[in-house]
Amino acid sequence: MGGEAPAGLTLMEKIFGLLLTLMGFIAVYYAWQTQGLEQFGLGFFVTFGLVLIALGIFIVLAKAEWR
Repeated sequence: MGGEAPAGLTLMEKIFGLLLTLMGFIAVYYAWQTQGLEQFGLGFFVTFGLVLIALGIFIVLAKAEWR
């Protein structure tokens, strides 16, 4: 049913996935480096960062299809 996606769409999808992954790594890094962050804040931002990393990797690895 689906065909090949246009090259621009595929490229932007991969760039968006890499951007999400980078934002996730930055969120986890700064959560670990912040000294005054309480336990709830640390858990929240690390979890949020890991979700962004997983979502970004999924987007990068997913194959785009055009309907």
